Amino acid sequence: MEAYGVFYAANNCNSDTEAISIKAVSDFGTEEKKTELKNQHQLYAAHNSVLVFKNILESILVNEI
Repeated sequence: MEAYGVFYAANNCNSDTEAISIKAVSDFGTEEKKTELKNQHQLYAAHNSVLVFKNILESILVNEI
């Protein structure tokens, strides 16, 4: 839902704005997500999202400048 808002705004603004959305899944959406490891899983998912974005910056965007 949040990613849609970002893409909608980028598509409807008056500039050549491009958007990117990087999401990670940290649970299966079941009762198991209420375990004591929930915070660790969320941190791991967030860390992986940051690594993906860092890789994009270093390998794709930086080479275009």
